[in-house]
Amino acid sequence: MTRTLFTNIGQLVTNEPALGSTRGVAGDRSAIALGIIDDAAFVVDDGVVSWVGTAAAAEVSGGHDIDSVVDCGARAVIPGFVDSHSHLVFDGDRAGEFEARMSGTPYSAGGIRSTVAATREASRARLEKLVADRVSEMLTQGTTTIEIKSGYHLDAQGEPLACSVASSVTE
Repeated sequence: MTRTLFTNIGQLVTNEPALGSTRGVAGDRSAIALGIIDDAAFVVDDGVVSWVGTAAAAEVSGGHDIDSVVDCGARAVIPGFVDSHSHLVFDGDRAGEFEARMSGTPYSAGGIRSTVAATREASRARLEKLVADRVSEMLTQGTTTIEIKSGYHLDAQGEPLACSVASSVTE
């Protein structure tokens, strides 16, 4: 088992009201509602959070048998974002259409039809790479849970491919 202590966290948002601090402006209960712990620490056992509390409590308890320590540099730590509706299996883009719309210029780029056509023409390998790149960027930006929808083939023959591509790239 690998055990890691994350410490020197300025604020840890747990979303567990029972862990919330009573600090702040009188009447402002947001710190409590969000379960914010100031000067926090937490322990991760094999990828699962097993303990949360203050950094002082982590130092006092000391019996965590820690394999490694991560100093968070007094930064805030928040839960990952959840995207419950994303369409990641597509090719092409609509940048030209967006640019025209933003400048007030009339456009006739075909709207979604242009990306549907590009998606239908793309190979499975290309779609898998595009989805993998998009998922990687989402993770980098803090999204930890993603539900991928199909929809860019707009027909019964192509949609199973989109679902298969999404499944092959994600866990």
